[in-house]
Amino acid sequence: MRLGDRYREAGALNDLGILRYLAGDYRIAAETLQAALARYRDLGSQLGQANSLHSLGSTLRRMADYRGARQALDEALGIYRELGDLRGEAGTLNDLGIVCYQTGAFSHAASALDDSLSIYRAISDRQGQASVLSDLGATRWRTGDYDRAAEVLDEALRVYCDLGDR
Repeated sequence: MRLGDRYREAGALNDLGILRYLAGDYRIAAETLQAALARYRDLGSQLGQANSLHSLGSTLRRMADYRGARQALDEALGIYRELGDLRGEAGTLNDLGIVCYQTGAFSHAASALDDSLSIYRAISDRQGQASVLSDLGATRWRTGDYDRAAEVLDEALRVYCDLGDR
């Protein structure tokens, strides 16, 4: 098999895993993403690995495998940081924040979400900002910081309105 074919195979598996995730078939999504990850590791593609790990972490979170999700997301985060991929880093931090929120580690959730928000602001990604602001508002609300939760959620609403995202 030619090298380019192996990259396309890994990419197709990754895309299929994401599609299965979006369809709610998390078990098959996780298996497919693990296959993509294995191929990217064989190829030495760090970006491919990070992308597959990020998607795998999100999938495992949906399966309530929070430990597995955390491991996959932590590994993806390390690779994105090594590559200097700010968008990947911000998205992974957002998902890590959600995992922390879902496991009751609210201070860790807020920290990861704050870091994600800072990156999204630095790269002028308004959609990313709005998403993180919503998650951060929920985290602040859950910890009883109602004033800050309201401020953050108001900001999320303004950004979504500015974007025309109903």
